[in-house]
Amino acid sequence: AGAKEVTGIDGSVTIADIARTNARINGLLAEAAEDGENRASGCVTILQGKVEETAELPTQVDVIVSEWMGYALLYECMLNTVLYARDKCLRPGGVLLPNTSTIYMAAVDKTGTSTSFWEEVYGFDMSVVGQTLHDRGLKQAIVGEVRGESVVTDSAMIKHFDLMTMSVSDTNFTSSFTLRHKPVDSPDSEAEPVECHALVLWFDSGFTAEACAEHPVMLTTSPHCQPTHWMQTLLHLKAPLYLASHGKSTDAPLAGEVGSKACPAACISGTITYAQGIHLRNLDITVQYHAEGNDGRVSPEQVVNYEMN
Repeated sequence: AGAKEVTGIDGSVTIADIARTNARINGLLAEAAEDGENRASGCVTILQGKVEETAELPTQVDVIVSEWMGYALLYECMLNTVLYARDKCLRPGGVLLPNTSTIYMAAVDKTGTSTSFWEEVYGFDMSVVGQTLHDRGLKQAIVGEVRGESVVTDSAMIKHFDLMTMSVSDTNFTSSFTLRHKPVDSPDSEAEPVECHALVLWFDSGFTAEACAEHPVMLTTSPHCQPTHWMQTLLHLKAPLYLASHGKSTDAPLAGEVGSKACPAACISGTITYAQGIHLRNLDITVQYHAEGNDGRVSPEQVVNYEMN
């Protein structure tokens, strides 16, 4: 695209060798002429190794581009290396691409999980498989494709990163969230209560106007958009919670525990915590949540720890 110099860095010996070969085949590899051949050198240099341990890192670069994003955005913890390169290599006024990332959350019904499939499989009741998967989902975050029609609440932004200014410590965080029944067509309309079985996480990565004034782009992994290989990340709830629509009146006290089918809640509220796991690539997610009624009552607080490894 007209860059004067390009440096690629990869920890894998195999990938670095393949990248050099690709650059050479296309006449782009920066190398001296061999055997007296009068051949112009290209602009691409490939370095193999960890960024943090590479002595030949270029400095005062204009742009750093990296695809570091993992499941739930931060799984694999590759962002630490990208931020190191930003601080070591980027000139003042340069840009890191993507330059923003944002994590979102919503709740899904049973169809958003894999458990409903096992209730009836070609005439056989195999619900014990679904229960086993549900129980496993209370210990480990599940990566899978969630369709937009399975989402039954509005979405909450749980974390926004400005990659140009953030620090590594910002990747360990706790954020609050509140989820309500997906908006209905009009304030006076009523919809049946929805049954929330899991929370779903996704992220957007932005090449925003601040960094790409001529052609800003937002790349999304939302369940409402075209699927990507990141898919979405599911966090199973201990038990289903029912939510009433905004249009349905729940001001009068109803019998039963808030969030039950007899007494649907107004919202699900709580906190979500991201923390680096014991191993560098791992991610631990903790969710503390409860249902809230319009009459001020709340359901018992629930806490679930999910591992990503």
